Amino acid sequence: MTATDTSGKQETTIGVPWRSPALIAILAATLMTPMDVPLISPALPEVQAMFSVTESRAGLLITLYALPGILFGPVIGILADRIGRRYVLSSCLALFGLAGTAIVFTNDFRWRWGCVSSRE
Repeated sequence: MTATDTSGKQETTIGVPWRSPALIAILAATLMTPMDVPLISPALPEVQAMFSVTESRAGLLITLYALPGILFGPVIGILADRIGRRYVLSSCLALFGLAGTAIVFTNDFRWRWGCVSSRE
C-alpha cells in the first residue's frame, strides 16, 4: 500500500470535536459551577440595600447557590448513569433556568419552602 493509495478507506481524525453542539452544551453547563461567586458577589451590596439585611445574610446567597450542587451531585450522577446524561443535563438546566426566573418575582429575602417566614 502506497501513500497515494485511495482504496476507499476513510481517514479518521482523532481530536476534540470543538464544533459539536453536545460538547458546547456540556462545557457551558460545566462553566456554571465555578461562576457562582463572580456572578453573585457584585450584586450583594444591592441585595443588602434592597432587602435591608446584614452583610452575612446577603453572603448566604453564595452558599445557597452552590448548596444544591453539593447535596444533589451524587444523586444526579446516579440518575445520569441510569436514565442518560442528556436527559438529566437537560432537566437540570431547565430547573436552573426556572429557579433563576423565580428569583425575579420575590420581594422578600426570607422565602423558605414557598412561604414567607415571619421572623428574621
